[in-house]
This record gives sequence, structure tokens and C-alpha cells, in this order.
Amino acid sequence: MKQSLLCTALAVILSENAAHAQQRRELTTSVLPDFSADSCPSSLKECSANGYGDPALCASEIDSSCKSSDGFRGCVADNQVDAIERIFCPYSTCVVMGWQSEEECNC
Repeated sequence: MKQSLLCTALAVILSENAAHAQQRRELTTSVLPDFSADSCPSSLKECSANGYGDPALCASEIDSSCKSSDGFRGCVADNQVDAIERIFCPYSTCVVMGWQSEEECNC
């Protein structure tokens, strides 16, 4: 629970729409950063727009970005890249590889 809240807090801070996202979602619901920049992969943009802020629903897309040579550079603000990669990459890999349940993979 504490890890989930930490992930949620970090994601809300990173999100450009943090205030709006926080009002629309409960605190325990994870929120993805804003992946809507033109330079983000189209699959990641679509999933983030349609995934209701849940990183588990976008785990494949996040994992692909984590493994790409550019990662999230150009997709999010430069000062957000390291935090996103530290938090969301291990989580998405865990979910995609099926190492644990989505809840056990907590970012």
C-alpha cells in the first residue's frame, strides 16, 4: 500500500495535469505521467490516453519505451526522465514478464 501511494504521489507530481488527475482519481489509483508529446511512441500515447492512468494497462508500451535507445527522452521533460525510468521501468517489466501479479509488482 505504501509503495502504491508513493508511485501515485510521484506520478501526480510528474503529471502536467496533476491537479485535474488528482481530482478525478482516488489516491490509491496509479496515475501515468503525461505521454502525449508528439515525440512519444504512438502506442504509448494511445494507451496513456485510453488506459485511465493505470500503468498496468500500459505495461507493454511502457516496457517498450524503457528498452528503446531513447527511452523517454523527448517524450517527457528532461527533469522527469530519470524518475520515470526508475519507477515505471522495473514495474512494467515485472508485469510484462509475469514475474508476479500486477499488485505484487508495485512500482
